[in-house]
Amino acid sequence: MGGLRSRSGCLTCRERHVKCDETKPNCGKCLKRHRLCRWEDAAPQLKIRRYEPKDKEPLAPSDQQSPQTPGGDDSAAETSPHPDGSIPQQLDFGWCPQDLTSPATAISNSTPSHESPDHGPWTGPSTAALPRQEAFYLHHYSEHLARWLDCTDASRQFTLNVPTLAKRSPILLYAVISFAARHVGDSVVAEESHEKCVELLIPLLSTETIANDEAVLCAIVILRVYEQLSVTVTGSDQERHLAGLSALLKTSQGRQVDPSAPTVSQAAFWVYVRQCLYNACVNQQPPNLDFDLIVIPPLPVTANQAVDVKSETAWANMITWICATVVHFCFSGAGLYTEPAGRMQKWHELSEAVEKWNDTKPRTFDPIWSGEPEPRSGLFPDTWFTGDWHGRYHP
Repeated sequence: MGGLRSRSGCLTCRERHVKCDETKPNCGKCLKRHRLCRWEDAAPQLKIRRYEPKDKEPLAPSDQQSPQTPGGDDSAAETSPHPDGSIPQQLDFGWCPQDLTSPATAISNSTPSHESPDHGPWTGPSTAALPRQEAFYLHHYSEHLARWLDCTDASRQFTLNVPTLAKRSPILLYAVISFAARHVGDSVVAEESHEKCVELLIPLLSTETIANDEAVLCAIVILRVYEQLSVTVTGSDQERHLAGLSALLKTSQGRQVDPSAPTVSQAAFWVYVRQCLYNACVNQQPPNLDFDLIVIPPLPVTANQAVDVKSETAWANMITWICATVVHFCFSGAGLYTEPAGRMQKWHELSEAVEKWNDTKPRTFDPIWSGEPEPRSGLFPDTWFTGDWHGRYHP
């Protein structure tokens, strides 16, 4: 596994995030590309850095020598492979350490629970800056990727709240970095960060409070997206993180679901619903969802009512749930309804639910404009909306 890029290379290579051979006065990269090779002033100057990795040292969320180190004391910072049978007993989350780990080194079995304020993977609020490379991936996530996860959330919790949580939770930070690095094509950092995230996650599976840890829930949601993006690399989708997330949500989720998703954990639930919906359509199978859950219907919106992001989110998630119910009906086969009359009745109920939603949805969900496409731009009509969560449901 490769280490981080050198911090002693020329300024030109460092700004371009490429490896520098540190040849002076002109390094090989700049010489080959005919670029101005700029170097830092050699004059003595005071430099304060929170994190300075050694050569080939794995990506780390913070300075390991700091008393505020996420992950705790020195024993947690040192790494060694798990001996056979030494991993704590886990709850049945639909996965096992053998499924999640890879040949990378794993953290010591003495890694404490996330409940510990001093030693666990969760730390308190910190104003310490992230190392530049980690901050780059976190920024790339918030600028380019979080929008995918917030496509039915008008309050944009995965865009606005997750980066803040990630700065205090190494598990979530590693998940975000693995996702962002995979997206930009940096396989080394992506795989390294994924392994470190899983190493921190495994010991928590035996704790009773993991299902209530919103940072862990968000991390597993993001790991699932990483898993999907990695299909082109691995050649298969084993859905390990999807199964684990299902078990956690069943433990933490009550029987009633608020579609307005007022908390980060509830926002994670709706991302999981969409992930199940996607997986069901790809594999033509019923989504792994509990359809006995009661989704609270969103309140009607009057014509003169101001736009409310919670209401917008509730209406978007409501039609997502209806869509999942339709997919469940389509792929369940004859096993769900043995009599044709019962199956036809259910189909009419679903059709009425879609029509009722469409007739009562807020006017904000109506398109700004719809018309024939520009020449050579495509076969389908152009339809413009004001929000990401509006366009997904246009009939």
